[in-house]
Amino acid sequence: MNQRVLQPEAVQIGASSQNKKGILEEITELCLQIPELENQSRKNVMKKFRERESIGSTGFGHGIAIPHIRLPGIDGFFIGALIDKSGFDFEALDKKPVHALFFIIGPENKRDEHIRLISELTRVLRDKDVVAKLIECKKPEEVSKWFLANVHTPEEKPMGPSSMVQFFVQDDSAFEEILRLTSISAEGTISVIETHNAGQYLHSMPVFAAFWNDTPVSFNRIIIAVIDSRAANELLRQISSSLDPETLENRVLITMQELTYVSGSISF
Repeated sequence: MNQRVLQPEAVQIGASSQNKKGILEEITELCLQIPELENQSRKNVMKKFRERESIGSTGFGHGIAIPHIRLPGIDGFFIGALIDKSGFDFEALDKKPVHALFFIIGPENKRDEHIRLISELTRVLRDKDVVAKLIECKKPEEVSKWFLANVHTPEEKPMGPSSMVQFFVQDDSAFEEILRLTSISAEGTISVIETHNAGQYLHSMPVFAAFWNDTPVSFNRIIIAVIDSRAANELLRQISSSLDPETLENRVLITMQELTYVSGSISF
């Protein structure tokens, strides 16, 4: 994957619209300012954004939105931004105004790379101090400089020594965070297994009945990923710093083993 940068010509400080329909029109115009996209149909780009938002709002809360679409006939990924200190209505999940919107335009045939790019951008923007810094930017170049310093877009690298990491998770919010972080590191080789812990079965066996005074834990999933060993330790560090220590201690089990043989891949 080639290095992605925030195109300065696709960065706008201050929104002209205050509603989602108008904002989608504004970012469509920003997309067409990128030289590689200037021949794209305005109508088609707008349609793609509307279709994506009809699935569910990409305004995920905390003042951030990341609308993203895939277009035919392009090879790379293109990123732009709309920063507005006052905020605008983007029908965010937390019902609050959006102050920093980043859009991603990607090719139709690179879904896994698109997912990893969204995951990395989401990771950075979840920092509560990020929006405060971004809304103080006065020029597009300042936003581009911030992006280069903080967003490390995933790149294709030859696969080195590999590790298999397994996460046994009994907490739904921890599951979402671990899967998001893992998707940044893994080259598509991630599987999620829906499981039951042993308590689900022991609970129904009379000999063990005295041990259960409440409903056994029902949320139980396993994430299995094959990751370049060089990235595995960093992934575990990020997970440890992102999750509540009590959750890590009592609701998550992590194992990792070096692999002597790896062949093939699976898609997200």
